[in-house]
Amino acid sequence: MKSGLLEIADIHAITKSNLAGASKTLMDIDNAVHMRQKIVGHEDTQELWTVQVLPVSGQSGDGIVAPQQAMQAHFSFLQEAENMHKRCRRMYRQRIYREAIEILSQSFRGIPDECIAESLEQVIKRDITPSQAARDILAIHHDLTS
Repeated sequence: MKSGLLEIADIHAITKSNLAGASKTLMDIDNAVHMRQKIVGHEDTQELWTVQVLPVSGQSGDGIVAPQQAMQAHFSFLQEAENMHKRCRRMYRQRIYREAIEILSQSFRGIPDECIAESLEQVIKRDITPSQAARDILAIHHDLTS
């Protein structure tokens, strides 16, 4: 499964659920989604939407109505108690953090090796921790960009 795929959708429709192996796929995705939901957590438990993983078969018609019902329930959920606002706030906070990390990562690639060589040697000698070396690099980076 692609990284990030499970965090995008609030409803997963597993198509071709009439084929062999579909129940295993359904169970795998359901477990992964719910495991991720427990790990990530939410600041407000009232906001918690239980991600649904639904089997659908176009051939037999089984489960065709369930995604529509789930979408209607999800829309209603988003309208309640400012859940949409809370959700957007959480998503944008995560996006800002990811963007900041990416910007820092790109800018650190430009730091000359000689600027971090001393910190690296100190870590190898166990004179400082990798965390302290990272703080030193942040300080160097701040000085270079100020």
